[in-house]
Order: sequence, then structure tokens, then C-alpha cells
Amino acid sequence: MRSTCPFVQTRLTFEEAEAQVVRRIFEMAGGASGRPLGVKAIALWLNERGYLRRGKKFSTGSIHDILTASTYHGHYFNRRDSRAAVNCPPSQWISLEIPAMIDKVTFNAVQALLQSRDPRRVAPRIVNGPTFLAGLVKCGYCNAALIQNTGKGGAYRYYCCSRKLKEGPSSCRGYRIRMDRLDSPVVDELSARVLEPVRLGEMLQSFILKAAERSNKNKDHLSSLKSAHRDAE
Repeated sequence: MRSTCPFVQTRLTFEEAEAQVVRRIFEMAGGASGRPLGVKAIALWLNERGYLRRGKKFSTGSIHDILTASTYHGHYFNRRDSRAAVNCPPSQWISLEIPAMIDKVTFNAVQALLQSRDPRRVAPRIVNGPTFLAGLVKCGYCNAALIQNTGKGGAYRYYCCSRKLKEGPSSCRGYRIRMDRLDSPVVDELSARVLEPVRLGEMLQSFILKAAERSNKNKDHLSSLKSAHRDAE
């Protein structure tokens, strides 16, 4: 989508090549040719065929942004005050009718499908749970963070390269690993190094000393406050 600003009016138009990709994304999300695809599957399909968005590969985030942008069904909000160069509050947004890439019926149908897959609407036992190392460990191939990936409706949990998960297999050759297979040796090593009885005793003694120091400082501060209060009277 590009804009031209001749004097007073603002005219928004779109590139037909971009429009074709956007229409294809909505078709896949809405199941126009079969089973509806999720944002990950759509990003994978586009990346495998060399499609780019602003020079970059598609990700789950960029696909979601496209599928939820009202701009594509002809409804654009001007959210910025160009004179003051600041964003306006929602109450001051200006609604503009612009050329549509898709119809509103298709857009609304896709929104319903997206909401039905929203993790916040799925049982907490499936989407929640401890992720001991997620975001802490890195992929050995591309150095992206490993994040949780599930299988069989949440029955199995894995660590997976975040880049590969968002952009597809062509972005990284790393593989996913069962969460327990990576967590267990880390927990064992922590237990041996940190939870060893002598080490725990040292940590506890250090905590007790610091707690006593804080207590003494608090007592001294309280005494000075009481003294200042008596002087003020």
C-alpha cells in the first residue's frame, strides 16, 4: 500500500502485485481451496516459493498483521497528526474509505477463524505450563532463541528454533528436541553444582547475614525517624 499527498487530499492506492499476494494469503486462511491454513503454514508456503515482504521473509507475526489489518478490506484509519508529528488518541482517528483488496465478508470470516485458534480461548492445560529453558537457550545453527513447540494438541512439548518456527524450514536447518531431554541434564547439573548440601549451607548463611544487616539498617532508620519526630514536637 502506498500513498500520495497532492496538496489537500490524500489518495491511497495499492500495487497489484502486492494485492495478489494479500488475496492469496486470505484465500489460504479462509480455506478457499480446501482446509483453512494457520499463520505458520501460510508463512511457510510463501517462504518456500520465494515471496518477500519489504525485502524480508514472511513470519507468523507478519501474516497475522496482514490478516487482521482492516486496510485490506477498504477501511483505513489515519492515526497520526502530520502537523505535530505525533500519534492521535483513538477518539481522534480519521476513518477513510480506500480501494479494497478483499471483500468484507472474506475479512470477517478469517477473523472468526483466527479467534477460534486464539490460545487464550484454548484450555490452559494445553497452552500453559513450565518452560524451563525457553528463551534462554539458543539454536546451534542460527543463534535464534529456542521456544516451546507442541504436538498432538499439546500432549508433547519440544524446544524449537524460533526462526524456523516463524519462517519455515528454509530459514534454519536446526531441529526440535523433546523438552524433557534438554531439561533433565540441565536440572541434574544445577542440582550437582547449586543444590549440593555444602553449597546450600553457604548460600543460606550468606542470606542470613544479609537479612540481619538489612534488619539493623531498618532499626537505625526507624530510630532516627522517631528522634526527628520528637524534636519536631
